[in-house]
Amino acid sequence: MSFTNDAVLDAMTSHYGPTATLIDIDEVLDRRQPFTVIAKLCDIAALRNYTRHDARVGKLVKYWISLICGGWMEPGETKRFTESKGVASFSYSRKGCPGPTAFGTENWRIP
Repeated sequence: MSFTNDAVLDAMTSHYGPTATLIDIDEVLDRRQPFTVIAKLCDIAALRNYTRHDARVGKLVKYWISLICGGWMEPGETKRFTESKGVASFSYSRKGCPGPTAFGTENWRIP
């Protein structure tokens, strides 16, 4: 879990292997603070399903961020999608491949 912009940026890497992304979700929900989920699509789906059992998820998760595992979108489609979500800039790996995906709005940017 990251609680500052710097902590998010420090943790921004790809990890390939089994993880228990949602293992502490009850602890996070108990904080009663809005948060963003950055996870694999399967974890996003699991958490969305969890809203059936815990309404706090729908109230507290403000942003759901995920990229498609092993997928690729046509550049024009990527541009249309990101613009429709208010993303001002987007690149898959601007510092080489493999490299970090970068995106941002007018007021916020990763990395």
